[in-house]
Amino acid sequence: MVISWLFNSLVPDLHDNVAYADTAQEMWADLEERFCQGNAPRVHELKRDLALMRQDRLSVAAYYTKMKGIQDTLSNYSTIPQCTCGTAKEFILEHDKEKVHQFLMGLTDAFHMVRSQILNTEPLPSPNKVYALVTREEKQLQVNASQTPIIDAAALHAANASSWTTRGITKSKDRCAHYKKLGHTKNKCFALVGYPPNLQPHRTFDHNITQSYGGGHTT
Repeated sequence: MVISWLFNSLVPDLHDNVAYADTAQEMWADLEERFCQGNAPRVHELKRDLALMRQDRLSVAAYYTKMKGIQDTLSNYSTIPQCTCGTAKEFILEHDKEKVHQFLMGLTDAFHMVRSQILNTEPLPSPNKVYALVTREEKQLQVNASQTPIIDAAALHAANASSWTTRGITKSKDRCAHYKKLGHTKNKCFALVGYPPNLQPHRTFDHNITQSYGGGHTT
């Protein structure tokens, strides 16, 4: 009966390989020897995934959850015997430290400050505490990023308010010692050093602009 159950559980391609087994134990031993691969390949794959894991564009929550899932799966393959002595607590603490280092190593450079603070803490915080600290830093970084456009706009407004233009000519705070007017210094006064070819005084030229350049009189 057991032989029949095993035989019917196999894919048809394997029927010929075990058709001549005399007992269920013989059939099972033959299948186990050929198809049992053990846990080593899977453990190796999980350890590799942990070593190569990086946050990249993931949020801290998504990154931590993904890493913790691999760590929990890996712990299911652990062959360390249960310990009832006092060293069990120390072993758990060391294992938690390894988790903390794995988590911090995969974070992006945006978290370099909080990472340094955590590594300089004695004793090293637990994985859950580290996750909370990094999550708090992530929220602060998001707030700072959202405020940057507002700060830039305020700086631009302040820069525009510090000067004004009239017909494309900037009104500066320089004062001419000759005409006692704002807009230029004595060594740049057109009435003293001469007008440039493209700015000859004429009767229709705005009086205020002419004075700002030291031209106070029109012809």
